[in-house]
Amino acid sequence: MTEDLTEQQDKVDALILEDLKIAGINYNCFRFKQWAIIIGVKMCTPPNLKSRLVYECLFEDGFIDYVPLSDIKNYLIEPR
Repeated sequence: MTEDLTEQQDKVDALILEDLKIAGINYNCFRFKQWAIIIGVKMCTPPNLKSRLVYECLFEDGFIDYVPLSDIKNYLIEPR
């Protein structure tokens, strides 16, 4: 029963995330003002840094980038 609920929640989360787009609004952001689709949230551990939650973002050209949730003030998130 727990697995069924977890799978259902994962599907709901995926639907919610797939309906959002993100763009950097600070000129220091990677691909400033270019929209990307948020395709997930995951834990990421960059070299020599602490683990952090990040948005996994897919750009139109197929490039995947990661935006730390702690840096979200430099980004705009809107419905697609």
